[in-house]
Amino acid sequence: MNLRQIDLNRLVALREVLLERHVTRAAEKLGITQPAMSASLARMREVFQDPLLVRTGGGLSLTRRAEMVLENLDRVFLQIDNLLSTPGHFDPAESHRAFTIIGTDFVEQILLPEVITPLAIVAPNATIVSRPPLQRFDALMGEGEIDLAIGCIPSAAPSLYTRLLLTERYMCISRDGHSGVRGDFLSLDEYITLPHAQVFPFDKDMYSSPIEQALQAKGLRRSVALRQSSFVPLLSVVANSNLIATVPERLARFGERILPLRVHRPPLDIAPIPISLYWHARTHDDEGHKWFRDFLVTHYRSKESR
Repeated sequence: MNLRQIDLNRLVALREVLLERHVTRAAEKLGITQPAMSASLARMREVFQDPLLVRTGGGLSLTRRAEMVLENLDRVFLQIDNLLSTPGHFDPAESHRAFTIIGTDFVEQILLPEVITPLAIVAPNATIVSRPPLQRFDALMGEGEIDLAIGCIPSAAPSLYTRLLLTERYMCISRDGHSGVRGDFLSLDEYITLPHAQVFPFDKDMYSSPIEQALQAKGLRRSVALRQSSFVPLLSVVANSNLIATVPERLARFGERILPLRVHRPPLDIAPIPISLYWHARTHDDEGHKWFRDFLVTHYRSKESR
């Protein structure tokens, strides 16, 4: 179909209805009537020869073709925004910008506190908004509601940009006075014999797979007695039980300071955890966003090199 045969305003309406997954809400946001939005959607279904939105038990869901269309529309609209906007220099000392971040409680409890004070020095009016992890955060990034995701997220959409922030070693923790751990050193026999607590955010194995791979290399297995969705509560569980856990070192050291926990080096070689930044094409060339990404990477890498 020739581009001249398409009313480009319908693409604006299509993007909104795909983002909202709701015809009436999309119409209200654009200030048009629901019948007009329905007619526009019907026309786009003809253009793309695909239903785009299908009804499911939870409402309307995007077809695979619709997901691809939305991703491309995001890129096109970003290019149009860049075309029409006047590039401006970002001055962190004067900016009142809010940066919205999502991450696990490891990010909220351990990583973010490390950056709040240095950020306040160079960008005193900037704000960080921290939100809990979400399954479909890439869509919210496309809508401009989230700036960055921080963590180890192998399942992140391939279309997202990513940059390594830091690498984190694993350490083992046990409760102080644990009868199954002799001395400060945790032996391999103790490690595979004692029951473990393990974090599985989203029920995914990104934080457990390096441990399992290290064990498999030695032909060994461990017993996981507790699967937990978040990091910080796991510290209390270990401090009050006979479970042990293998966690990021920063978390282990934090737990050691506030709870009756002991920290041990793992009795086997476990690959470190890559903690990365993830962001959308929508903000890739944004000057403020680029500055914030660079600030985070510079800060954490300088700490790692000490």
